Amino acid sequence: MKKLFCILTLAAYATAVQAQMPQEQPPSQTQSSQTPAASVVEFPPIEDVTGKIQAGFWESYWHWISLGGIVLAAGLFLILRRKTPPPSPYEIASGRLSKCPEVYEALGAKAYAQEVSQAVRDYIEAVHNIPAPERTTEEFLTIASESELFDKVQRKLLEDLLKLADLVKFSMEGIDATARAQLLEAARKFVDYDNLKLTDQKRFNELYPEQAKNTQEISTDNKISKDKNPEEEKTEIEK
Repeated sequence: MKKLFCILTLAAYATAVQAQMPQEQPPSQTQSSQTPAASVVEFPPIEDVTGKIQAGFWESYWHWISLGGIVLAAGLFLILRRKTPPPSPYEIASGRLSKCPEVYEALGAKAYAQEVSQAVRDYIEAVHNIPAPERTTEEFLTIASESELFDKVQRKLLEDLLKLADLVKFSMEGIDATARAQLLEAARKFVDYDNLKLTDQKRFNELYPEQAKNTQEISTDNKISKDKNPEEEKTEIEK
């Protein structure tokens, strides 16, 4: 992009310099024969012309204006490009889920179920660093049930989502409108719930007070467990 910017600037500057250079006038043709003296008519001398029309502002400076416009446009393009952040995993997942009905219309039920579940799996891998796309449904549900990253609401949504998606992918039957809506709704609920939990804790606490309380209790218990030394934990276990 910087190379393109430099090329455009140099091209505009070269055009401007060329426009400023004086243009050579073609040489006047000399008469091949002299007019006879008898046919020469003398005219009174012409006085110097006054009040000549000068070139206007745009005619005189159009090249500099063009150069400035090119530089300004290239600069704005670079600034806007730098300020545009890449889409977040949540935005990517939401966009993929919104296009799933189109996948169903074009490719059918199995492709639809695959895309819904894959969008959620890719989101989980990007946000929580869990290789969800490489796990089977049973393996991933086992990881989710043992992980502190997911509460009971998330685990239930994942279980419903992945098992329904597998039922569609590996069965010979299709999927009706109700089942399609349930599958897509479970995927959207999980992504929205998880994103809210990670990005807006205050709003999450207002909407899901019970889950927020359980999450805080689990975090407190884990912190206490980490602060204790092995001898203290051994003593508590014996008691």
